[in-house]
Amino acid sequence: MSTALSKYLLNALPLTVLALGTFSPGTDAIVAKEHVTLESVIKVWRKREETVKSFRFELSNEDLTGKGSLMGGPPAETTAKLNRILIVDGSKMRYERTGDQWTSKGVTAFKYIATFDGRIDKQLFLYPRADEFVHSRAWIRSTKQHSDARNFHLSPIIRHMRPLSSDFHCIDVDRLKILREDDSFRRIHCVVLEEPHPENNRRYEYWVAPEQEMAIVRQLQYFREVLENEAEVTFKQDPKHGWIPDHWHTARYGDEEKSLLDSSTAQVTEYKLNASVPESTFDVDFPARTEVFDRRTASKPASGDTK
Repeated sequence: MSTALSKYLLNALPLTVLALGTFSPGTDAIVAKEHVTLESVIKVWRKREETVKSFRFELSNEDLTGKGSLMGGPPAETTAKLNRILIVDGSKMRYERTGDQWTSKGVTAFKYIATFDGRIDKQLFLYPRADEFVHSRAWIRSTKQHSDARNFHLSPIIRHMRPLSSDFHCIDVDRLKILREDDSFRRIHCVVLEEPHPENNRRYEYWVAPEQEMAIVRQLQYFREVLENEAEVTFKQDPKHGWIPDHWHTARYGDEEKSLLDSSTAQVTEYKLNASVPESTFDVDFPARTEVFDRRTASKPASGDTK
């Protein structure tokens, strides 16, 4: 276990559950230590994707940014308390991040909003002050998925709710194989799956808990057999929806795991499943004087222009 994860403290926060749909795996739920096949894992994953059409998670986070991990800094490890919101409906997605952000001019309040409506991806970086170094910027581009679909710090949610969806660049079942049939993590029986990508020298490990509806309780990502990213996830059983991500710790490394790039400790404070989501959720208007870069035309429109 890494140094970062050995410091991981699970601080439970009050959890408000607003559950509007149901997920009952029935016979697909496999008890611990029964024989598990790759097909049985995929079957449970696919049923969850088909059953949960939309979801919203609100998170309370403490993020750590490693010394020198960003361009120009920071000069020492910095921590910040943040709030995150993730909303998904089909392939559409909205992600918000509010809190402090380190910049070359020091730590400043910051808000990030990114939306994807199925065709257009928008990113808005909002700062409360505006000068030549720090001011609000936005990007627009045509694409097939949200710009944060691969955000590793969101992967405990996305890989649980959308493990097979190409819209979220998730698990490639054609590459997936069982690495170990009988392992354990935090005294939870696990089947360890491997997804190798030899073409780019990467491989992924997913520690799957059969008694928790095939939840991925641990994720490891390697580059040339050196650990790049890791996540440890604790799930909570909802009486209507089954096992739901409750809290986790994620970490990313650089310099062959010698340095921590960043880490995040997250606690779910509220969630909704299968609630109706207004279409306007997946769009964002840019405030006046926002510097906007429109990648659809390779040109920069006037400030505040969202078209």
